[in-house]
Amino acid sequence: MSKKTQLLDALVDHVIERDGPNKDIYIFDNDLVKKLSNPIGFRNHNDATHIDTKETRSDRMVEEGFSIVHLGAKYANGKRQAARHALVRSEEVFHEFEPIVQAERIDYRPGPLDETNTSESNILSLIFNHAIINRLLYPHDLRALPS
Repeated sequence: MSKKTQLLDALVDHVIERDGPNKDIYIFDNDLVKKLSNPIGFRNHNDATHIDTKETRSDRMVEEGFSIVHLGAKYANGKRQAARHALVRSEEVFHEFEPIVQAERIDYRPGPLDETNTSESNILSLIFNHAIINRLLYPHDLRALPS
């Protein structure tokens, strides 16, 4: 079992013990995640709450029917507090994408980001720089710009 999975299981157990069983929503923050991650040895506590697919949830999350949603951070006295999240009893936070019926091949000139598209930010830069977003949003008018 990976350290991230161990941390997520510990988080589920902690919030249920803290707030009581059978609730639909359990709110927690990054400070709690960091506190729970130290004994496990999971070093990137900020990554613990990033779950891209329902298949990558921990066993305890699946047993309880939990998904994680991000609530953002609050500000108090002009200072940003720890980011908040919630465990919610729902799988509806994940979308099952429809199969692609017809793929349209778009030819574009390779750019400097093509070899570095390893993260969300790099991919977003790539699709913006090559106007792929515009082609998707405005397929009949490549000059259109949202205002």
